Amino acid sequence: MRQGIVFFSILIASLLFTGCRGTFEVGVERPPTPDRQAKATITALSAENKRLAELLAMQVTPTITPPILGRIAYVQGGDIWTRTLPNEKPQRLTTDGRNREPQWSPTGNWLAFRRERQTIVQRQVPCDFPRARQEFCLEAAPIVQNQVWLIEENGNNARTINSSVDHFAWSPVRDKLAYVTTDGELSAINADGTGAQVLIPTNTTDSLRGRSGRFAWSPDGNWIAYEWSVQNASESISSSSLWKISADGKNRIELFTNSSSNQNTLILTGWTSQAKSVLFWQKQPPSGPMNADTHLYRILANPGSRVEATRLSDAPTLPFADFAAPAPMGTQHGISETVAFVIGAGQGTWSNKRIDLAGRLSSQEYAAISPAWSPDGSQLAFAALPERRELNEPTLPELVQRHIWIVGADATAVPRMLTNNLSYRDEHPVWSMDGRHILFARIDGRGRASLWLISLENGGARQIIDELTPAPDPIGTYGYIDWHELFDWWRGGNG
Repeated sequence: MRQGIVFFSILIASLLFTGCRGTFEVGVERPPTPDRQAKATITALSAENKRLAELLAMQVTPTITPPILGRIAYVQGGDIWTRTLPNEKPQRLTTDGRNREPQWSPTGNWLAFRRERQTIVQRQVPCDFPRARQEFCLEAAPIVQNQVWLIEENGNNARTINSSVDHFAWSPVRDKLAYVTTDGELSAINADGTGAQVLIPTNTTDSLRGRSGRFAWSPDGNWIAYEWSVQNASESISSSSLWKISADGKNRIELFTNSSSNQNTLILTGWTSQAKSVLFWQKQPPSGPMNADTHLYRILANPGSRVEATRLSDAPTLPFADFAAPAPMGTQHGISETVAFVIGAGQGTWSNKRIDLAGRLSSQEYAAISPAWSPDGSQLAFAALPERRELNEPTLPELVQRHIWIVGADATAVPRMLTNNLSYRDEHPVWSMDGRHILFARIDGRGRASLWLISLENGGARQIIDELTPAPDPIGTYGYIDWHELFDWWRGGNG
């Protein structure tokens, strides 16, 4: 009995000792074992934090997108050159020195331009020397043909489309060119040479000859408005009218006809941006002064049974291409078919010229010309110089006072001068697609022409084309120069 109690006591003591030893082992500090899962989590969080920091930095400092400035086609040394703006090297497309009037296709993939080609022909004329044995003699006479050529923007696939062309223009929505030949035939052709089509042939009888004249594509490219005149045997115009024809040549509609007693000339201007109206000038016979009784009119593009033209202003104007500017499509002024145009009596562009915008006129202290809408329709750019009524014929230094201005299209806007270098004459402003830059032509005191680009954000102007040659006559037509002869700007997009 006593032995059993002793054994049991030893057993309990042994168990107590073992339990105490186990408790001590738990309290001993040992080196920690790395947790691989926790380490992976920390690494992933670090990478995520880095990514979030980069995204935050991009939001705080957004990436600056380069402006869309497109390409310039211009005439230098009588050849066609192109340059991608702002800094690419110029590319020469022709080498014969007889080219002008470059026009970009809407995609910027093709150029059309005019090339003068002179040929010598033999013709019979009355002999004027004494004792001639025959009544008629042969005389060599030069004939100048105004060809139109097409060429890809990289200089490939150059070809002519007709031997002699009066007018030509691209569709605004596809690479398709319409043109009127010297004989008065209106035709169209795709840039790649396919789809050639005569839209309006000439109409000749023994006593009368009908022919097409100037034309203009509708903004959607579905129609072409054109002049139609009928000449009698003496080559004087017996009637004139305005028509439109569908781009496929299937539908032809008369828009306006001069009355039989009205021999005024109709000069097509173009379409309003919504394609609801066609604009044209009506001027008295050519024997009168250039702008005597010349006025701007509007006619509905989808006329009813009675066709009436609306005169936009009682003030006379000059029928120059950039003297009438319809507001851009989709803008507030475009929807209301607002037109900014130049008015004022007299032939000189240095005097009595103001811009009419929905009945509001520019300041009479300046002679303003060449209105140009910003893409969003909120502003107008124009060229202006101080009013010079006392001048009968200006000199180059006096026209150097012409500079580029901008003004808001709202009624309370105050004009702001953009260029003010007294050594240069600046004119013919053209907006960039993003509305952040204006391209303009510049003439120095020696009559040398160049192209410049000005930023509306910082006012900095830089020369982008150093020379346009042959240089235009700085006096031009009563102080006006047709700059379309010397350059065209493809501003990106599809038009």
